[in-house]
Parts: sequence; structure tokens; C-alpha cells
Amino acid sequence: MFVPPAESVVHETKFWRLHHNKDARLEGYLMLGSTEGGVYDFPDLSSDALSELGHVISLATQAIRECFQPKHVFVGRYGCAPGFELHLHIVPVYPWLEGCILAERRYDFLNELVGGTHGLRFDAADYLLYTWRELVERGDQCGLPEINMRKVVGQLREAISRNTSTNKP
Repeated sequence: MFVPPAESVVHETKFWRLHHNKDARLEGYLMLGSTEGGVYDFPDLSSDALSELGHVISLATQAIRECFQPKHVFVGRYGCAPGFELHLHIVPVYPWLEGCILAERRYDFLNELVGGTHGLRFDAADYLLYTWRELVERGDQCGLPEINMRKVVGQLREAISRNTSTNKP
């Protein structure tokens, strides 16, 4: 089971640990992992963990929206290769992100795949591809400053705390 650095943990329940991706140059890029060890796929989760999953995702996306006002928030499952435990990425899409994709020639092929949907030029897979490759894996080369982890995590913790008291499962 992956245990993130304590300073990156935003929220934890009996079955889930939500933390800010330490490598992301994108405020609000969260990862959600099971606290049950040896979980590689959804059927491996206990029924209680499955029941809690939607509530935790709702709290996370609501906190990201409140704190950072992105255009959208996408949730995706990655790490499904053998050996990677089940985890989800919760990724905000900011208005400026579309311009970054358009300016990067390596992503020109995305223009041929989809035309705008729901107010976005690209779809979730496109934003997530760019965000992961450029703002996480190559974050130190993307030109964006490191985020202030203490500040961002603090903001998200406060928002989740407020919303937990008014939004019980």
C-alpha cells in the first residue's frame, strides 16, 4: 500500500486516503488510494470501501471547485498495470490549460480527435494525458513553479472539513 508524505495528505477515512500529488505543478491534483492493502481492482475492495468511495470523491471534487475554481474536475483510474494498487486521479482543468495544450506541437494530434464538448475543446483523456506527461512527469521542466504544498493542502483540508460537517454520506 502506498503511503504518501504526511504533509500531502488532504483527507483520510477508514478506507481511503486522499493526497495531493507531490510532483504535480497543478494546484488541486489529488490522488485517492485505498487504505486496504493488496487492492488492485474494484472487486478487491470491501463492500464498505466501495460504499464510501463516492462520498470521498464528492468531497474531493467539491473542495477543488471551492478552492481553485477550475472549469471542470475529472476523475480517472490509472495504475492498472500489474503491481500497481488501485488508485484514482482527481484532476482540475483550469482555463489556461487548453492554451498550454494548443501551444505544444507534440499534442497537435489531439485537434484531430475531438471537437469541443461541454465547454471544453478537448475531452478528459486529452487533458489528463497532457497534465500527467507535462505537469507531473516533466513538472520540473514545464516552466510552472512548484506549488506551495502546505498552503494548497491546508485550503483543501479546510474545505473538506466544512463540507464533511454538512454533507454526511
